[in-house]
Amino acid sequence: MSSFDASRNSFVAKSDMAGLMPGSSYAGGSGMRKARPAPPRKPSYIQSAASLLLGAPLRRQEEKLSTISEISGPMDVQHVVHVRPDPSSDTGFSGLPSHWQKELSQSGISKTEAESNPQAVVDALSCYMEGPPPKQMHSNMSVARNIKKQLQVVQEDPHKHFINWVKLGAGASGTVFRADPKRLGQKSCAIKVSSIDELEYIENEVGLQMLCRHPNIVNVSSPIYIHRRDVYIPMELMKASLTDIIKKTPFDERFIAYVVKHMLMGLAAMHSFFRMHRDIKSDNVLLDTEGNVKLADFGFAAEFTREQAKRQTTVGTPYWMAPELIQGRKYDQVVDVWSLGITLLEMAQIDPPLISEPPLRALLLITINEPPVFDTPELWSAECRHFLKKCLMKDPKRRANAAQLLMHPFMSRACTKREMAAELQRRLRL
Repeated sequence: MSSFDASRNSFVAKSDMAGLMPGSSYAGGSGMRKARPAPPRKPSYIQSAASLLLGAPLRRQEEKLSTISEISGPMDVQHVVHVRPDPSSDTGFSGLPSHWQKELSQSGISKTEAESNPQAVVDALSCYMEGPPPKQMHSNMSVARNIKKQLQVVQEDPHKHFINWVKLGAGASGTVFRADPKRLGQKSCAIKVSSIDELEYIENEVGLQMLCRHPNIVNVSSPIYIHRRDVYIPMELMKASLTDIIKKTPFDERFIAYVVKHMLMGLAAMHSFFRMHRDIKSDNVLLDTEGNVKLADFGFAAEFTREQAKRQTTVGTPYWMAPELIQGRKYDQVVDVWSLGITLLEMAQIDPPLISEPPLRALLLITINEPPVFDTPELWSAECRHFLKKCLMKDPKRRANAAQLLMHPFMSRACTKREMAAELQRRLRL
């Protein structure tokens, strides 16, 4: 059975344990847009970091050459490169993809540190950009065990540990407060309060989010508190959702590239561990005035296992859902890439395609229409249009994955973190 949950604006198949509990988009704003109606393909990552300094070719390993050439051919992407120490380079390396080179140059790692510890720097960079992929999928029992290990649940009144509670917003999934820890030196946090009746689903959601620790994923704090009939979930406090930021004015291309790059880094890390988000949209992307971009709301997140190597459950929010998910076909992590492409269009045009259509008709049109494009394509660069095309391939086998898209030339158009911070501060003052 499936039903449209109008209170959360998302389509939920009630049989799926991995995504029943509405999630954790915690920012200063409500994060809700009033106008809205209601074995897997492992990501293709580079060879192990240990081989890079030996001059081994840096290759995408899983996709067929024909698929890769479709992704990057028009943009002249280099498919095979060699990474070596290079004293003449500003970062101490030559041969890194430009996106990695730029990230390393802004990392605070000095050239002296890179020259003294070249392998350690490459290992750290690889881990930061892609996350360390596991050797194989876990079993269902192992996933449940890992989630349980992450969770510390205590029967205690959280007001003993937090003061200055301020309500930020409320929705079907609960109420969100801002609060200050009593312990000196700790930052303010967001605390979501939900009914204990949803505890089983909360534990699954929060446990998966804690397993996906990454600079581009909202951090959940431990412990979770149970007091009377409520569950209290402390987590990282962000300033606003992407929906709030773009509700009046769309982003320029350089800001879009920046947000997309950071979303992709979070997704690539998740996908490398056989996990997927399944509800990527502007409401679930949170930002702060320092230029940080983080994925939130893991209510529909799931992990592939040896027993369940692909998913078939229909979950998500209609206007962002991939065609194969709507059609009830087996799907994998690239459903997140389709949703990211729709979110890119949101940043460019304020609303996603088909937003004026009722949800049911929108689901139909997504499956029978050609993939959406920019309303005014001449305003956007060839790299941006090509990037969008690779996100919105209706055939999931031809759609790029997160790791491949991080290598796309469009990523080089991203602004700096300082520029992003200034733009966010300007918009939040308006």
